[in-house]
Amino acid sequence: MNRKLAISLVFLASYCHAQINLVVNPSLENFNTCPFYWDQITYSDGWTQLDSTWNPTVTSHYPYGIPEYCNVCAGTNTYAGFSNNVFFNHAPRTGNAAVEVQTFFNEFDPSYQNKRDYLQGHLTSTLTAGQSYCVTFYVTLEQWSYWATNNLGVYFDNGSIDTTHDFGLPQTGYTPQIIETAIINDTLNWVKVSGSFIANGTERLFTIGNFSDYAHTSFAPAFGRDTTGSYLSSSYTTYLLDDVSVIRSNARPIAGTDHTIPVGGTDSVIIGDILDTYLPVYWYVNGVKIDSNKANIKVKPNITTTYVVGLSLCGTMVYDTVIVHVGSTIISSTASPIMDPHIYPNPATNQITIEQADNATFSITDMLGRVVQRGKLNSNTEQIDLSALVPASYIVQLTNPVTGEKVVKKVVKE
Repeated sequence: MNRKLAISLVFLASYCHAQINLVVNPSLENFNTCPFYWDQITYSDGWTQLDSTWNPTVTSHYPYGIPEYCNVCAGTNTYAGFSNNVFFNHAPRTGNAAVEVQTFFNEFDPSYQNKRDYLQGHLTSTLTAGQSYCVTFYVTLEQWSYWATNNLGVYFDNGSIDTTHDFGLPQTGYTPQIIETAIINDTLNWVKVSGSFIANGTERLFTIGNFSDYAHTSFAPAFGRDTTGSYLSSSYTTYLLDDVSVIRSNARPIAGTDHTIPVGGTDSVIIGDILDTYLPVYWYVNGVKIDSNKANIKVKPNITTTYVVGLSLCGTMVYDTVIVHVGSTIISSTASPIMDPHIYPNPATNQITIEQADNATFSITDMLGRVVQRGKLNSNTEQIDLSALVPASYIVQLTNPVTGEKVVKKVVKE
């Protein structure tokens, strides 16, 4: 067999799942051209404006309708960079990129009161009819915005919202499935906008912006607004946007398969989901957060370590674990340890039975590494009461008090 093909087959066998986050280029990191001017959102892979015919040039600029792509690669560029931008003093929430979306004009001239930007993104696949999805993105109000507004929303469809003539006006004919009714007035922190909806099975694109007209948009003076900048206009409201996710509401994170590395070696391993980049996740060791917003991380522990990944889904956290084994500790149930325990049933309800681990001590920890139960096994077959534990996944560690040998297994309580 061709060596590359063999490697590919092993890879696919280990990671046969699809991406968890269905957004193409969710934190706008990937680009085909580094931005250098306004209106260049199409330079970020998978993103565009509603007018599919617009092609930016060096001197072209449309005053509304088309979001601005900003990337660290632009350096000190005053329009597309971060270090010297004339409109904001933010860094990206994650990575090197974000996008500016204009949501409101408060001009005295009524003909300007309904100017809008709309950001359109692509999904990796059409959504499934009847399936619930959790949608999340983050925004922060630009410091040179004079007003803060509400009604930031996300509308999912099959692309029919795309137009070439009204793309910069309020899209009031469409009702966003996700909408933030509160005024977002924070110019320092990234604010999460999140919600869930049931798909009808035709959605392959989504659009982010303010779908309300002037009369139906609430606005308030921006906190700490800059009144000295030469580019200041009392009409503008612009938000910087980053880290978009569309995830099945019943999805589970992927911590990966257990690994073994030698004591004192130089090896490190990648744990987590290698098919995704940005995910709204948190990584923990012994209940302490060590990283976040990364689908996979590189680790090199000095001792056998259990890593926990928690996925945030519209107010619910779901977890998975992976164990990186260092040295002679036996981790996998596929190994052949001297102590060969069996734990059943799994999933369990109110108790588990542990066999073939006579005289071992045990500890049960939750997915954040907190010990919730411990004790000693006094017989070859013993029942452990789990009735006091809430339904969740737990780690059971058995330790031979004589040899120090350890066996670690995951148990689910329903």
